[in-house]
Amino acid sequence: MMQTISTHDTNGAVIRAETANYYGAVRRRVVVGGLHMSETVYGCDTRIPSHQHECPSLFMPLGGTFVEGCTGAVRSYVPGDVSYHPPYEAHWLDTHGGPARGFAIELGATWRETLGAETFGAYAPWDGVPRDLSLARVSWVVSRLYAELCAHDSARTLAIETLGVELGTQLADTVVRPDPRTPAWVARVRDALHSTGRETPSLAELATIAGVTPVAVIKGFRRRTGRTPGTYLRDLRLANARRALADRERPLSVVALDAGFYDQSHFSRAFRAAAGMSPLAYRRALQGH
Repeated sequence: MMQTISTHDTNGAVIRAETANYYGAVRRRVVVGGLHMSETVYGCDTRIPSHQHECPSLFMPLGGTFVEGCTGAVRSYVPGDVSYHPPYEAHWLDTHGGPARGFAIELGATWRETLGAETFGAYAPWDGVPRDLSLARVSWVVSRLYAELCAHDSARTLAIETLGVELGTQLADTVVRPDPRTPAWVARVRDALHSTGRETPSLAELATIAGVTPVAVIKGFRRRTGRTPGTYLRDLRLANARRALADRERPLSVVALDAGFYDQSHFSRAFRAAAGMSPLAYRRALQGH
């Protein structure tokens, strides 16, 4: 039976079930600028039944494995992944194996009113469909917001408010807008970038895969994804590195090499630019430090 999640928070944050039963123990929670952010610890093999949220939400695993079902699809999420759910979209969540931790952001009424139609026009980012945002640039904003949740200095409130505006701008870019004119070769190029491993394909090789000129690859890929093939590949590798950092036994030098960087210092600079913290600080944050 589907369970409807309710709230008594005037900003619209969803924090408890109708039965007043909490799913997991809330470790940290803060509300700033309409962003309701919380870190929750779940027990082994926890089952969160099908439910709805009254406002848009984002979720990033911090530890363990989560399996989620929504709109007929089942997805597995690991630390560093990010998912989005629009209001009143039914979904369920399971944890597998040992204890798990997750970071949730509820986009409350205050945030939505501040960043509403005047900013985004017809494409409000809290409308639309559930989606995996693990490779989208907004996922890095979520990581930085988690770092602020763990911070305890006087600048935290302003930092969260600033990131909240950036979150809205980046989230708007992920709204699904079907384009029947998208050529089939775009998917082929994307698949090729996902399967490169440590090797980096040349523009000529991507053009051969696409069956179009190198210039057409750059222009067409950027038009449909918002990024050039090179930028997309770098973002993809950094996202993979973010997942790999959850393994505390994996040396940072190996993570850097697998991410396609020549040395750890280059990787650290790129990671800090995206996440707002060093790879080591991010790993410690995932461990709850």
